Order: sequence, then C-alpha cells, then structure tokens
Amino acid sequence: MGNNLPKIVNDVEIKNYLIPLRDSLAGYAIRKYSYGEFLNSAMLAITGSETLKNCLRTEKGRLSLKSALRFAAVNGLSLNPQLGKACIVAYGDVVSYQPMKDGLIDLAMESGKIEIIESDFIHKKDKFEVTKTTKGAEFRHTPAVADRGEIVAYYVCVILKTGRSIVKHWDKTRGLAHRDKYAKGLYDKNGKLKPGHSWVKSFDPMVIKSILKEIFRTTKISPELSAAVVTDDIAECRPGIKNITEEAESMTSEELKDKIKNHDPTLDKEQKTEVSKPKPGDAF
Repeated sequence: MGNNLPKIVNDVEIKNYLIPLRDSLAGYAIRKYSYGEFLNSAMLAITGSETLKNCLRTEKGRLSLKSALRFAAVNGLSLNPQLGKACIVAYGDVVSYQPMKDGLIDLAMESGKIEIIESDFIHKKDKFEVTKTTKGAEFRHTPAVADRGEIVAYYVCVILKTGRSIVKHWDKTRGLAHRDKYAKGLYDKNGKLKPGHSWVKSFDPMVIKSILKEIFRTTKISPELSAAVVTDDIAECRPGIKNITEEAESMTSEELKDKIKNHDPTLDKEQKTEVSKPKPGDAF
C-alpha cells in the first residue's frame, strides 16, 4: 500500500503535508517559543533534505516524520539546518528528532542558572589539566603555539551562577565508543560509515554534545533542558530509556509529554505552556 502513495516532489506538496499539523503541534510545547518560526524551520529542514522528502513517499515515513515533529515541538528549537540548534534525520523511512549541541547550550543559558559554558577540542601537543577545588573542578588548557597535532580529547566546563564549576572531558577513544554504541544508521549495507551521518561529518561537535548531556543528566538546570536530554536519549535508545518513537505516532500531546516527563521525575507533569501561534501568513 505504502509503495503506491504519490511521490512528494515539490514544496507545495510538502506544505500540504505540514498544514494539517500546524494547529496540533503547538499542544506538545513545554517551553514558550515562536511557533511560526518553528514551523518555517520544519519546512526548511524537509525541503532541503532528499532523505526526508523520501520519507513522505510512504505511509510509514509520513507517520514517522509526524512523530519526530511532535518531539521537536516539545522545546521548539529551530530545525533550520543552517543554525545547528536541532535536526530531524531520516534513517530509511524512520525519522528521528535530535537536539544539537548549540540547542542544548541555548536551553541551558535560557534558564538563568548558568554563568558560562566553555567547550573545546584538545590537540595532541596541547597541555590540559583538571584540578578539583572546594567550588568544583577547574581546568587549564594551553594550546600548542604551532603544529598542535590531531584532536585527541574534548572537554566541557559549566560554571553555575552559584559559583560551582563542573568539568568533564573525554578522550577520542571514548567518543568513538559512544558513537558506535548509540548512533543509529551509522553504517551502510556494506558496513561502511555513511559520509552524511552527523556522527561522521560532525564527529567532534557530537562528542561535545554527548559530554554536555552527561553533565545535564546529573545537574538539573531546567525542565526544558531535561526534556531535550531525554528526547535525545530516546533517539539513541539508551539503557533504561524506552524507545517510544513509534508509540508517539498515535499519542496525544499530553500522553507524549507525560512519557517524556516519566523518564525524569524532576519534570513538572502539570506544567502548561502557551506558544505564540503564527498569524495568517507567518508560517509557510
């Protein structure tokens, strides 16, 4: 049946797919954001991706894309690929929503609880050390003046407004192990890495994102940030996190928000959020 559906070949048909979702997606929000901008970013993401457009050619793909957009609407981070805040990615006819490094940082800074977030890559000839103090961890990174060598490690430092500082660092081996364990659709049918996969074309920023998530799992900053971490963990199918992506295709907004919040007891199950809905002509 799915193979007989008409092909989606132009922006008008993609818009016609999104228009029926326009009113319903707002109900999934737990954060106030510009709904019109979010919808337009979804349009940009789909029209700019052949793999996402391919998903619209089958019933399974259409349902999966709808599910991913519901997850995306929870926080409303822009899906514009040029901004790098969040993305929707197709693995065959299955679509996954993933907040990106810069999107997590935006949510963290938006909380008002963080003074600064610093992250960087450590090259082979750089000097890097971490010191534990009564106020948390401190680091010193001294980049080599020239010929720094290959990237061998990564770090993130989060300084809270209370004065406490948190430093986490991974070496490249740990980053590769994390990628191989959690990245979906990483290899093609011949067992080779897919060049366009985010863990291949943007490996270093993806490691930084994974370190950020490690920090934000144990240091609760805001419900919005916790929800973003949980939705990304769902996409990765982490241990103890049930993959509810397919279930979400038939869930109401309240059921989906409850499922996300059930993974993190610190999230407020009664939280209600109104987003600024688009005026006529604002979206699409």
